[in-house]
Amino acid sequence: QPDNGWLKDLNLSRFDDAAPRAWMISNGGDPVVVNESSILRALYDIPFAYVNGDINQPNFAAGSSLRWVFRTVFTYRGHAMYEPQCGFGEAVIAPYYKVLESRGVKFQFFHKLVETTVSDDKTSVQSLRFALQAHAIGGTYNPVSFSGGLYHWPIEPDWNQLVNGEDARKEGADFESHWNPYPPVGEVVINVGTDFDHVVIGLAGGVWKRLNAVDESPVGSLLDAIPQFNAAASSLGLVATSGVQFWFNKAVTDLGWKLRPASVGGPEPLDVWADMSQVIATEEWTGDVPKSLHY
Repeated sequence: QPDNGWLKDLNLSRFDDAAPRAWMISNGGDPVVVNESSILRALYDIPFAYVNGDINQPNFAAGSSLRWVFRTVFTYRGHAMYEPQCGFGEAVIAPYYKVLESRGVKFQFFHKLVETTVSDDKTSVQSLRFALQAHAIGGTYNPVSFSGGLYHWPIEPDWNQLVNGEDARKEGADFESHWNPYPPVGEVVINVGTDFDHVVIGLAGGVWKRLNAVDESPVGSLLDAIPQFNAAASSLGLVATSGVQFWFNKAVTDLGWKLRPASVGGPEPLDVWADMSQVIATEEWTGDVPKSLHY
């Protein structure tokens, strides 16, 4: 920011001690309009800004919300929002994977981090221990397939590429769940200086937490070593979310909408919904419903 001029006072963080609605009302906003505005409702709905998901406990700092609004309104290029013309796995994840793969990035799938060890002086990560969830037949797992001009990222593993994959599928293996019922098939430990130089924590924020005495955090040693990290993880709020798809044999314009909505804040329990009928053309169909719905 410049040393002088109006921008030097544009410190949005100073408003973070108030909620957006309360801040607007305190600055002359009409309470009825502010509290009943569908736009402001969407402001809370889209980032799930409620304590424990309870809409009666909105929790969003005014400064952070303003920063988000300014970003959205003033810094977008082309359009403020784009609709993917296929599933996000195909539009985002698979292309990222293929680009990184072409640049020499190595991927190790089915490795679940279970422990992080820090150095004696507690200033660096010493080792990482993983539970190996599955072996790939031939040692290499390919997560993507190609058809219809698109690389596809699957909704579940390709069991045919895994050793005993069919058995894992029948036993309800869920490699993305901490409580995966299928037991690990081995263990992998990597060490600083030999296997890596630096580590980036790419885990979801909820994984950092100490949930209970049984389900230990895979970064527990970091929580012990770094008070600031422990404070951030302990105070981080989590909101459980759910998603559902409804498939109709009529377009939304035939159901009363004049135009197709992109993303709309709506009534509970579905806070946010979007018409994604534009992806139908690229769905993999088997029988009468998309392949994704068979899982």
